[in-house]
Amino acid sequence: RSVIVDDHAASREVLAELTTAWGMQVQAVDSGIAALRRLNDAPGYDVVLIDRHMPRMDGLMLIRAMAPQHPNLPLILMHPFGRREHDPRLTDQLSKPIRRAALARTLAAALSRPPTPDPGGVDSGEADSAAPSETEASSAPASGSIAPAEEASPAPASTAKHASLRILVAEDNRVNQQVALRMLAKLGAQADVAADGRKAVEAVQQQAYDLVLMDLHMPELDGLEATRLIRDTLPAHRQPRIVAMTASAMPEDRRRLLEAGMDDYVSKPTRLDELAAVLDRCRDAHRAGTDPAPTESPSSDTTTPVVPMIDSIRTQLTELAGDDLDFIREILTDYLNVAPDLLAGIDAGLGASDPNQTREAAHTLKSSSGAIGARELQQLCAELEALSRGGSLEQASSIVRRIHETFETLQQIIQGELDRLDARQAA
Repeated sequence: RSVIVDDHAASREVLAELTTAWGMQVQAVDSGIAALRRLNDAPGYDVVLIDRHMPRMDGLMLIRAMAPQHPNLPLILMHPFGRREHDPRLTDQLSKPIRRAALARTLAAALSRPPTPDPGGVDSGEADSAAPSETEASSAPASGSIAPAEEASPAPASTAKHASLRILVAEDNRVNQQVALRMLAKLGAQADVAADGRKAVEAVQQQAYDLVLMDLHMPELDGLEATRLIRDTLPAHRQPRIVAMTASAMPEDRRRLLEAGMDDYVSKPTRLDELAAVLDRCRDAHRAGTDPAPTESPSSDTTTPVVPMIDSIRTQLTELAGDDLDFIREILTDYLNVAPDLLAGIDAGLGASDPNQTREAAHTLKSSSGAIGARELQQLCAELEALSRGGSLEQASSIVRRIHETFETLQQIIQGELDRLDARQAA
């Protein structure tokens, strides 16, 4: 019997599906408080899988709250991209995205330990008091998706030069978070994630970072405001290098970034070689104690040859993930999960004649579409975003209709690609 504790619904569902298929009885809950209550109400579980990063009560807080009443219960902590926690109460740890084989090995090892009865009996009142207020800056993606496969191997020597960089990704878009972390991992780097501008400011105030990759459009504080606050509040020796991630390539936009205190910029969707150059410049700047001038980043808004949608998606995802079919499945599934809500946001903004709502939803859908290589939909959303920025939606209806038509085609393409991935792995 197992308990899965993860605030991300897709993660819970995939983990529950895998462990149930292996013959386990599973209870999946979305918070530490719910886990404590479950263990109190029905003691006798054999293992608990715990997400490291959850709101209100994170994984380590949950483990501390569980320890007095459940000292012998095997606990497996799940966290992003190879980070490790030094806590003797942990039985084992798993890196996200979680691989099927690694999960099977870890569970088998945890369950093969000599059985020790779990005394149970956590009082739910104690559980509530153990939960702190939600004040810590999130160092995790708003994600936690699962991708079954083999455990990722260590970074090759050619990318080890980036391993020492302390990096924060400030990005509210889940798909873009996953893509950024994946690209950094391919370059031998790890990163924390802040899901909005305010959390980014809090994160750099709490610990030192060498580099902040800053999205410009985020809730709470946008990237420019967050950068100004960081520059105004941190002492000189704690200042990180801040690099904007932007789809805008106009000279006036670039000037605005630099005037706000940013050091550099890369285009979105970001190419691996661009990101590698950013990491190299950051490393070189720290060695020399200087700030190299920003270099030109190829614009993602320039006119490109027309490429069939499926080809552009396959090219983008192959460049990003190589032969990691599970990660490709994860990104495409995440996209299908978030895109309909963004389309609904566009429709709601258009129906309410609200250019701001329309622009924000179009921007986010544009960014997510670019991340998976859906160039045609990305361009249409860019057109709608530009139109909305002008404050008028009079000509928006035709663009929105084309967005819906393109997305319907894209859905069919992605579903076909997911079926193709399933067939390849089954072969």
